[in-house]
Amino acid sequence: LWECFQKFYEKDPATFTAWQYFHQVDVISNLSDELRDVLHEAGAKVVALQHKIVNYAVQRRIFIDCDYRALSEVIWSSFLGLIYIERSKSVLANRSHLETTQAVAKRALALGVLRHAESNPYDKQQVSAREPQTHTAKASN
Repeated sequence: LWECFQKFYEKDPATFTAWQYFHQVDVISNLSDELRDVLHEAGAKVVALQHKIVNYAVQRRIFIDCDYRALSEVIWSSFLGLIYIERSKSVLANRSHLETTQAVAKRALALGVLRHAESNPYDKQQVSAREPQTHTAKASN
């Protein structure tokens, strides 16, 4: 799922930003009922697909035995939060550590979610929360 989210973000960052904007409680509560219903319907389809994918992995014993809906939300909110925070830091601090942060997040999620550590590709990576993060300065205008 993470890679699907990443492709979505890379392909259309403006839509991703709009998605984040419309997830804010203050924004949602100020929308008309009609627009809220449209957003809910579109979002429900995406969430249902995410749930189906995670449920498949739980049933096939690829993922740990847990509530697949909750796990789907954990994966999505982890990705959403990292993108949101790293984009904010990029604007405020003129730096980006998105790649390093995502690598650590994927490894942490994989180690906690995948049932068999020996089949876990992220367990073999040399990514550690203790390793120094590399900073990439944004080009200034």
